[in-house]
Amino acid sequence: MNLNIDYTPLPGQYSFHTDPSRIKLYSGGVGSGKTLAGSIESLALALECGGDGLICAPTWSILKRVTLRAFLEILPRQFIREEHKQERRITLMNGSNIWYGSTDQPYTLEGVNLAWFWCDEARYTSKESFEILLARLRCPRASKHSGILTSTPSMGYLYDEFGSRLNEKRGLTIASTSENHHLPQSFIDDLKESYSESLYASYVDGQFVQLTGGVFPNFDSNLHVCNLIHNPQVAVDVAIDFGYRRPAAIFFQYFPYCHEHQTEHCIHCLDELTPDNTPTSKLSKMCKAHMMRHHWIRGTAYVDPAGAAKSPVVGWSDIDVMESDLWKCTFNYSPTLRHIPHGIEMIRKKLKNMAGRTSLYFHKRLLGNKRGIIRAIQLTEYPERRGELSEKPNKDGIYDHSLDALRYAVVNLEPGTGAKVL
Repeated sequence: MNLNIDYTPLPGQYSFHTDPSRIKLYSGGVGSGKTLAGSIESLALALECGGDGLICAPTWSILKRVTLRAFLEILPRQFIREEHKQERRITLMNGSNIWYGSTDQPYTLEGVNLAWFWCDEARYTSKESFEILLARLRCPRASKHSGILTSTPSMGYLYDEFGSRLNEKRGLTIASTSENHHLPQSFIDDLKESYSESLYASYVDGQFVQLTGGVFPNFDSNLHVCNLIHNPQVAVDVAIDFGYRRPAAIFFQYFPYCHEHQTEHCIHCLDELTPDNTPTSKLSKMCKAHMMRHHWIRGTAYVDPAGAAKSPVVGWSDIDVMESDLWKCTFNYSPTLRHIPHGIEMIRKKLKNMAGRTSLYFHKRLLGNKRGIIRAIQLTEYPERRGELSEKPNKDGIYDHSLDALRYAVVNLEPGTGAKVL
């Protein structure tokens, strides 16, 4: 069957179609042609893969009104052998089946072996559903297996899988609404008037950004994440947030003046540990071993002052444990410096101050930790209470430990803090 459709792809659509990646995402703004591109790509896969495929969307309503409707509009009727609406299946003349359904109930995706799938509006599909879709790409008679996603971007699993660029096997196409020359200029102008800068970057330019309510809107992975080089002449410090269930330790170097970035009081975060169910006695030794393994000069441990409290059970504190392993611990009892909003503002200032200078950087290896400091900065939000955003970030028990550890380092390293060194 020859596919002969009147279709001239936009630049983003063309890049998406020519991307050879097995799993790929079309991250586009509103009106950038995501659904049409997904429909064309799905039809091509149905004709060439030699196996069954699945078209899905977050809800049945979205699937019926948008996704499936767009696909049926470009599917030539002569290609259809039969339709089974009750089974939610279309059988083509080449014998392949196209199933369709929603992803809001992941268990409904089980049981069928696929050659390909298309997930539209993937930002509203759960990570669990996405992983089930990946597991279904195992049709034995398929000539190839492929998974395509179309969506406006989000900082959840879509960023992990595609936006972070950690998985080189994932394909990413970013398309702006402005590429679509079929849209009137007034449409773009109205979006500029209606959207904030961050919302415009996401919903129009198709970029992965943190939206309203984010604690660190000035974080930019292209600026703040790089291949930092360890300076063997400078000690490596560690910032620690104690806690048995999910403690966090961030290893960094501090430069009173950084020649690499030409700025003062610069912090280079080199690595981190985020173990589960780890007492301080074990965490302390893990940090020591990590230092020795990398041949780093051991510096200071910046810790929570609450770690000085003696345990009524064993009679010693977390800081006592650290000292027994010959750590030099630094902390501060100042109510101002311990005030969380103050510490958050100091981190924001280091990401970029009003003069446009940055003095906080992260090694690119930290991108791989889904419970680490970069994820914390990207995903931490202010909770909304009674219609207003709180001044304190969410304490979610996942990301806040890494963020607290970084805060202890930042507030104690600023000049004139009067930090207490043990």
